[in-house]
Amino acid sequence: MKKGFTLIELLVYISLLGIIILIAGRVFKDSTSFRVRTQSMLKATEEATQVGALIQEDIASMGAKSWKTGVATIDSFQIESGVYIDPNNSALIKRDSSSYKLTRSGTGHDSILFRKVDYKPNGTFLGVREIVWSVDADGNLWRSCRTVSGTANDACTSTDPAVPVLMTENVEIFSLTPGTPGAVADTLFPSAAGAGFRLVPRVGDANFTGMGISPINGDNSVSLSLFANNYNDATKEPNLSGKLANEVYVAAKSGNTGTWSTLCKEFTFLPNQPYLISMNLPYLQNKIQMFRPGMDHMAIGLRKKNGSAVAGVSDFSFYPSQSDSAKTARTIELKLSDTTKACLAFTFAFYSPVAYSGALVITDLTVINQSNRTYKFQESYSENVTDVTRKKDVKAFKLELKVKKRGESGEVEITIPVPNNGEKAKPTPAS
Repeated sequence: MKKGFTLIELLVYISLLGIIILIAGRVFKDSTSFRVRTQSMLKATEEATQVGALIQEDIASMGAKSWKTGVATIDSFQIESGVYIDPNNSALIKRDSSSYKLTRSGTGHDSILFRKVDYKPNGTFLGVREIVWSVDADGNLWRSCRTVSGTANDACTSTDPAVPVLMTENVEIFSLTPGTPGAVADTLFPSAAGAGFRLVPRVGDANFTGMGISPINGDNSVSLSLFANNYNDATKEPNLSGKLANEVYVAAKSGNTGTWSTLCKEFTFLPNQPYLISMNLPYLQNKIQMFRPGMDHMAIGLRKKNGSAVAGVSDFSFYPSQSDSAKTARTIELKLSDTTKACLAFTFAFYSPVAYSGALVITDLTVINQSNRTYKFQESYSENVTDVTRKKDVKAFKLELKVKKRGESGEVEITIPVPNNGEKAKPTPAS
């Protein structure tokens, strides 16, 4: 007798098969949905990260203002005042020495306008750029660039208003929170508080001559005198043929003997980390007060152990305090693109008839890695934002960017130091 399935067995089989297919379909649907959601989240996060990196690179150079020019064989620097918003307003409470205008919406769709100097490859001035990042009502994030002065190019025309470029769509949050400096955690030099520093002269090389240094083994305060002189008393004109200069290297306070190249403190500057070089120049009533901008030169810069300058890193000019009420603090903010080993050196070149016979005192020289610096962010949407007298104190922004793709969101939060934003700089030797 031929056997087969009974009707009941067939119905049970079909029911079980239906259940299995239903479960498998649900699993496949959930798996596909999860994969699509994951891909959308990854896409949104990738786009937010990429745009956030562009914003970070852009805003980090806010307020860049100094550019080099030649004085004899020594680099000197000019300050481009066009990067400031309104530093000379007749009303004191309206003077704005910052380089930005920030509009905080409270809805996460902020906008910022800021200015900076754009440079030629040799470090000289190309133009002042005014850049705007903003979000429109449809959630589109735009960037525009306008050349305020100097030479325009295809990336930043002189068209007013500037033509915006779409950077990304479906922006849920574009928020910039200003911050002021907090604690500093990593002092690279000196080795301990009050340890002092030493300045070692470079002599016998090129046009560098000896000078007076006291105390010779260093302290918290070091005096410099007997500067090289490039002024011809007979002709009453600068002597451009000699091009004499002084160069002294920063070293640890000690009685050790050696040359500038063996004694100088060699720093390892890591890429894309902010460093701060600070010192004080007390006011002295001597002939250094006859320092003449555009003729005389004082600067600090990076030097390799062989005495050569670090490629692509310009020296930073400074000037003596001109009155007993003048600010004595001098700060230099530095960020390099590559790992760099170098010493710090001061360079002096005098071409005026009097200042070279004066004396300069440098105190409290320190070098700090600011990557561990904390910032106090102004979380309130009204706190200090409209107070223009406080904007110069802002040294960082907290960026929050959230982008939506196919219903899923990706976001980044970045702290962006803006070391060049700040109070209007005093004239430098070439300004």
